[in-house]
Amino acid sequence: DLAVASPATVSRAGMIYLEPLSVIGVDNFIKSWLQYRLPPCFGPYKDELEKLLSGLFNSLIFFISHNVVEYQSSVWPNLITSCFNIFQCYLDPYVPTKTYEPAQEQLDQLAETYMHLIVFSITWSFGATGDHASRKKFDKFFREELKRAGVTINLPDMGLLHDYEYIADEKRWVSWQERAPVFNQTVTFSSFSDVIVPTPDVVRYKYLNKLLLSKCYHALNVGPTGTGKTIVVNELL
Repeated sequence: DLAVASPATVSRAGMIYLEPLSVIGVDNFIKSWLQYRLPPCFGPYKDELEKLLSGLFNSLIFFISHNVVEYQSSVWPNLITSCFNIFQCYLDPYVPTKTYEPAQEQLDQLAETYMHLIVFSITWSFGATGDHASRKKFDKFFREELKRAGVTINLPDMGLLHDYEYIADEKRWVSWQERAPVFNQTVTFSSFSDVIVPTPDVVRYKYLNKLLLSKCYHALNVGPTGTGKTIVVNELL
């Protein structure tokens, strides 16, 4: 019982006590991220983000735990961390250094694009763990929650949010099918097993893995047999 344990006992046993109300919980993950990981240029948007994410994350966590069929069971701290990691991958142009200062044009662009990047990051963290049928349910629920929260950005009408990538420099959503390169590889009997056809699935999973690995973030690829997980990862390595 930690209530009667001395500091020496706690240290020897390798225990860490976290006070639930001030340290643990969804809201504290959000506050910590806003305070310590976002660059200074996000100052004008932090209050809006805290209010939005607090409501969204709690409702999405409940939805996933009750309505989504997952290939691998997830836990909410990992879903939140995954969302933040994806978002962080897009922040380099806005982070000042000793030799670099973001241009005003980039800061103006941030005001128009950051909410789209939040939606993309949530889609590929909270919305990425379920099977195809679950993704359809998630897409519908997520769009409804965004409307309920007063988010008025223009999102793709056709298909699912999972079918699109948001390109900040172009300020638009582009389908993964459009991003897929033309397949012109010569296929022989001996090379058949090594051929990678650039389907939308291959394009988006390769992109997301490369995005996370470029910032040294961990990525776990799960899914049914035959979806190209091993081939995509081997190609990246």
